[in-house]
Amino acid sequence: MPGIGGRRWAKFAKYFHRLGVDVHVLTRAYTGEEPSLWSGDVSELPAEHIHVYSDEYPEVLRKAKLSVFDRVRYKLALAKVMRRVPGNPYDRAVFVGDTFQEQLSKLIEAHGISTVITTGPSFNLLYYAALVHEKRGDFKLWVDFRDGWTWDTRYGMGILSPERKAEEQRKEAFVIARADRVLTPSVYHFNHLKALYPYAMSKMEVATHAFDMDDLPSISERKNKHARFVYGGTLYDDLEPVFEAMNRSFERIHPKTVTIDLYLSNPHKLDTYLKRVDERWHSCFVLHPQRSPKDFYTQVSGAQAFIFWAGVPTKISSKVFEILACGTPIVNISPRGELAGFLEQKAVGVHFTPDEFCFARIDGIFDGLKPDEVLKGSYPDYETLAQNLANEIQ
Repeated sequence: MPGIGGRRWAKFAKYFHRLGVDVHVLTRAYTGEEPSLWSGDVSELPAEHIHVYSDEYPEVLRKAKLSVFDRVRYKLALAKVMRRVPGNPYDRAVFVGDTFQEQLSKLIEAHGISTVITTGPSFNLLYYAALVHEKRGDFKLWVDFRDGWTWDTRYGMGILSPERKAEEQRKEAFVIARADRVLTPSVYHFNHLKALYPYAMSKMEVATHAFDMDDLPSISERKNKHARFVYGGTLYDDLEPVFEAMNRSFERIHPKTVTIDLYLSNPHKLDTYLKRVDERWHSCFVLHPQRSPKDFYTQVSGAQAFIFWAGVPTKISSKVFEILACGTPIVNISPRGELAGFLEQKAVGVHFTPDEFCFARIDGIFDGLKPDEVLKGSYPDYETLAQNLANEIQ
């Protein structure tokens, strides 16, 4: 079942199926400790249409929280992977090449599949699909860049040697050359791909982030808004300046006036950041278990605002549209990026750099705003976007 990376295409698979498209899903065996929050999206597909492959990537290299013993195991495992892999050792699909290509070829033959859509990261999956396309040539290959590949600093790219990065650039160029369609949800990545591969501009397309009406509360199910903020997802690196800004802000206001409800995929990270906040204000951060998408967005509908915080300029993600569709404004605390301009242009939220932020400045700023109104007729839900993509496929 999908983790957060496969969430977008799990939703597309659901709506393709509802549209009558014969969909098969090839996915890595899910090994998360908790059930996938998005397993329901693919549960509508026949069980025999879900195909699973396993891999031998060391489990310790997937861990977010490491014990002292784990740190030793991590170093040994990484050294072993680096000896075997000429490119990025942090790409978790580095050892599934033969298995993935074999299973993909069998699926194409058994079910007469005409279009293969592969999404990355893990970016090696795009490369393996391109290799199958080179060997067979009897299907259309669509590739989806959810994030940057060779130009991003995440997923280990920022610390690769020149030789290893050159290997990733070679694979990326091969994928672009083989692909019939190159998708990305981000205008930022779209522009970057056009600059890198101008010869392939005609086959590039923004398949924008969307919102899923199945996950959202109806108007009657929304909660009454009250003075609290909410964040759900992953606490990423480099948030120290944001929490330091919150600490300064707490010093200026009565702390009981602020509650920040947190629904985190990596709750252990919160302790690290709370070290930047005076203990007097720790009670303002309320940690909750993760919830199903429908339950989570019902909680979001009752919040004064959703906080997007980051140590780097924030891009527009699918979560932005889902939050706005709940009728909830957004507070973006980060260096200025794509999201800041969107919030200001559409008047659906506010942006602060960490140095500018203060809770007191938010009072009354959202009065009368109806964030969900900006989506009507302007931004697609997953059903509409799936229909548009299905029309291109058929």
